[in-house]
Amino acid sequence: MKLKIFIGIILVIIVGVFIWNWYVFNPKNLVFPNEEDNLVYKVYWTIVPVGKASINIDRESSYHNKKVILMKAEAYTTGIINDLFDLKANIQSIIDKKERLPILYKDTIFRNGKKKESKTLIYEQDKKRLHVGSETYILPSNTYDPLSLIYFLRNKKLS
Repeated sequence: MKLKIFIGIILVIIVGVFIWNWYVFNPKNLVFPNEEDNLVYKVYWTIVPVGKASINIDRESSYHNKKVILMKAEAYTTGIINDLFDLKANIQSIIDKKERLPILYKDTIFRNGKKKESKTLIYEQDKKRLHVGSETYILPSNTYDPLSLIYFLRNKKLS
């Protein structure tokens, strides 16, 4: 009798894990279904909360009279870690709505409330160029920044 109950519990757990994995890794669940989406993450070190991160997607933005997807991300430390090592990062990515490739990437990092670092990357995908400040680099085809890569992968149909 105890063996049947044990086997039943194991089967329920296995089926539950299978259903959960199917739902999580099902490609139709990986797309951003709404016009505006927010992803929020809490970061832990073992059981201690150390930070939060969020990504906001706005599909109805415009940039230089062009329809674009605007992605904004923010990450910051929390709790005890914030008292010891106060960090905050703001990241913005502007993605061409038609081509789904980045046009502009901008990040700013703050430490103890003061701007520590900031950079802007301007993509010219059609000319295969990337501008960083006063420097220009040759760009391979279909190059993504971190946020546009998240958008690309989340909207890719995996079959």
